[in-house]
Amino acid sequence: MKTAFGVLVVLCSWAPCTSWAALPAGVKDEFQRQMRSKVVEQRVNAVAGMGVHADAESARLLFLLALSDDAAEVRQAGRQALLKFKESQPIGQRLMDDAKAELLKGPKGNAGAASEALQILCEYEPPAIQTGLLNLLKQREAASPLPQLLNKNRPAPQTAVPAMGAMMTAIDRWGAERDVSKVARLERFAKSEYFAARYGFRRSIVEALIAMHDPAAVSLLIDTLPENTGRTRATVDLYLGRATGEQIGSDPKAWKVWWQANRETAKLANVGDLNVTTKNGTYYEIPIRTQRVVFLIDTSDSMRAGEGVTRMEAAKKALIETLNGLNAQVEFNVLAFHDGVTQWKRSGLLPANAKNKADAIQFVQKWTALGKTATYDGLMAAFECDPNLEAIFCVSDGDPSTGRVVDPAAILEEIRQLNRVRRVSIHSIGVFGGQQYESLATFMKTLAEQNAGEFKRVD
Repeated sequence: MKTAFGVLVVLCSWAPCTSWAALPAGVKDEFQRQMRSKVVEQRVNAVAGMGVHADAESARLLFLLALSDDAAEVRQAGRQALLKFKESQPIGQRLMDDAKAELLKGPKGNAGAASEALQILCEYEPPAIQTGLLNLLKQREAASPLPQLLNKNRPAPQTAVPAMGAMMTAIDRWGAERDVSKVARLERFAKSEYFAARYGFRRSIVEALIAMHDPAAVSLLIDTLPENTGRTRATVDLYLGRATGEQIGSDPKAWKVWWQANRETAKLANVGDLNVTTKNGTYYEIPIRTQRVVFLIDTSDSMRAGEGVTRMEAAKKALIETLNGLNAQVEFNVLAFHDGVTQWKRSGLLPANAKNKADAIQFVQKWTALGKTATYDGLMAAFECDPNLEAIFCVSDGDPSTGRVVDPAAILEEIRQLNRVRRVSIHSIGVFGGQQYESLATFMKTLAEQNAGEFKRVD
């Protein structure tokens, strides 16, 4: 059990004894004693009691002992206690400093407590705290985990992006609760540099505003149209048209003029499912609804199998047909994975103009099936292509057999952790060729289900 025993040294060595002057020693000692208890209810009561002391030192104790506790009930009590101080800038700054200190420790830091604290800080009122949250994203590449994940060692995505992940968790909750009071907070986030630069952050804000389905949320959606791109822009356009009944299209100025004239009288209609339709065709019958996409194809030795037409030949034919049908506004890349990863272009995503499509098709036509199946390395290379990547189409006919991570369960968990902030839709196509290959089916289906994608089984 992770209770006070594990952090007493930290408490004693953090600062000179005079730094605890705001909190009576007897209160601090009693709180620490109660937090050693193996009885969850006693620890919950201790946390509630500490919540009456509105000072930075009590906030630090709650951070170190309550937000790190193994019991969900104790962590929840810690959140409730700290939210009582959401008007206080000094307490908010104390929490911010503590969370930042843990993040800077990297894998050795307490990412769980830091994430909890940052989610709580999203609820704090002082503008300086909100600005501090956004500034924290500049620390240690916190807005993008890839420099830390794509290395020769086993990655640890659970500690890679706690700042962005914590903020997006709070945003998701506001949307689910339809908490319109948070629109002003979302406006501050939407005006940051990260809204246009990070697809996952932008998508979380847009989806929360759409879920709120309120005039204040509509106003912000219209204000952010100029900075919105790709799938989130198409989703907002579709939502605005259905919610208002107006067919204004994608003109931000026209929407702004119309809304200013009609906001007070407009009635928002139910919108239903917002499945964006495009002219980009399909890949293995899965619609391509996104503007920035990577096609990731297994070219391992087993793709030679097949009667008449090999799996490799079928996969190449399907991909070439899809590439030919892409709209010129799409940006794409093509990757093959085997013992390693081979990329069409290392410069990220390129527009689907005639020249690039012809060049990519030549790249595909040269493929030969050889080697093992480095599925994890292929997926990570796909994520690396662009911070605004919206979708990955992954084709494979076998279980992962080589690469930095091979265990299917570990791959699924690490991709899930990474995609908490990236929000990339991963569509998976399992090529079976008549095999009863349930381990592959389970892996590919779960990969799609956990990452907002579709699964297609090809026999």
